[in-house]
Amino acid sequence: MQVEFFHDVLCAWCYCLSPRVRHIVEKYPGVEVVHRCFALAPTPDSIVEIFGSREAGKREILSHWRAANVNDDMHRINADLMAMRDFEYPYSMPGLLACKAAELQGGQKAHWDMFDRVQRAHLTECRNIADWAVLLDCASEVGLNVDRFTLDVNNPSTARAVEADIKLAGELGVYAVPTLIIDRKWVVEGALQRFTLEMVFEQLVETGSVLTPVHGVRRLRPAVPRSCRRRATAVYARDGFRTVGRDRQCADPGAWCKAFKTSRSENSLDMD
Repeated sequence: MQVEFFHDVLCAWCYCLSPRVRHIVEKYPGVEVVHRCFALAPTPDSIVEIFGSREAGKREILSHWRAANVNDDMHRINADLMAMRDFEYPYSMPGLLACKAAELQGGQKAHWDMFDRVQRAHLTECRNIADWAVLLDCASEVGLNVDRFTLDVNNPSTARAVEADIKLAGELGVYAVPTLIIDRKWVVEGALQRFTLEMVFEQLVETGSVLTPVHGVRRLRPAVPRSCRRRATAVYARDGFRTVGRDRQCADPGAWCKAFKTSRSENSLDMD
């Protein structure tokens, strides 16, 4: 059974779901997880474009952090600490590029380990995950070769791989994260509680179908085309089931790479 796990490093609900999916893999060794990137805030300007200002964006996002912390099994999400941080709220691409670079080096396991570590840096430690030094720390802690990691992050093919994941999300009708696509037949949207997720997978393993109706679980159906940016604005408000912002086309991978390199050059750590 293949599970495609669409997620973003910024997503508090993804942080809740990831350990539950790890538990599923432990319980059902035949489950293979493939990690897919999804950019809620692709560029440094995305927060302003979505919410009107950085201040309003941070307030809204932290309200989702607090709701997600109630859902989280270990209550690891520290909205109060992030509220005190004075750096600009991060955007998606540095962390997504870091996870994809980890995948290039160590496969899906490395992607997952890097994703979980970057999320912990963001949501528990409340560090700036748009800061290259923070991402280097995360890469080192999960055992990556940091020299190769640096090369892979800056390789345009890595950004194209992230873009390919986002394009696939649109083709599969994924407009919110976290989302699990199971064997391209079933969709699980949102951070289902552990016992509910276990029930869904138990039924899929035993019968090939989900017999018990569960909110957020449905059969995969053809996607309705939307712009990538529209998806991002809808996702950020998913807990309130509303959509904000205007339709915009998704930024190209080269622009994301350029934005990340510009951000990195502003940090004190010199990798050259």
